[in-house]
Amino acid sequence: MEFPTNIKDLADKCFDRYDKDGSCYIEHAELKKLLTDVSNQCGLPIPSDADVDRIKQDADINNDNKISRKEFLDLYKVIWQIQNPK
Repeated sequence: MEFPTNIKDLADKCFDRYDKDGSCYIEHAELKKLLTDVSNQCGLPIPSDADVDRIKQDADINNDNKISRKEFLDLYKVIWQIQNPK
């Protein structure tokens, strides 16, 4: 699947929307809100806390228990694919 040329800009906008506390990281509650919103939009089951933890661990490359903007890009690409199936 090809991503739009502005995928990084889209990821940055999404990151900013969900980084509610302005910490420059996506933490558990913020990730849960993002994944819940995506699930609702796509008609998927709402993620459990265990699902959120697993996804956070997968995305958290440096194991600091939060997702940086750089780490978020790869996660956003997966989210984009779910929202834009072809």
